[in-house]
Amino acid sequence: MSQKIPPGGDTPRRVADSLNRVIEGRTDAYGTVTLSQGTTSTTVYSQYISEDSTICLSPMTSKAAGDLTKIWIASVSNGSFVIGHHSHSDPDLIYRYLWAG
Repeated sequence: MSQKIPPGGDTPRRVADSLNRVIEGRTDAYGTVTLSQGTTSTTVYSQYISEDSTICLSPMTSKAAGDLTKIWIASVSNGSFVIGHHSHSDPDLIYRYLWAG
């Protein structure tokens, strides 16, 4: 888990550890989402998502891979993003997400 550095700074060791994690790609800007059943959108929340974030999705199941052409990022705002999708009853539409920005 990434460590936030306080506005007033921190020890050189903590600053170096935090920066090294970011350089190595180990941030908290990712997760897993299962698309909501019976609706046409699913919302993902994180205080670190901003309206300028770029969202990437990767299917985690064969059914999710088959539906890649039926999903899109409908909106991105401060604190959340919305995945648009067709209404379905499949509990196996699971994706990993990653955001930058």
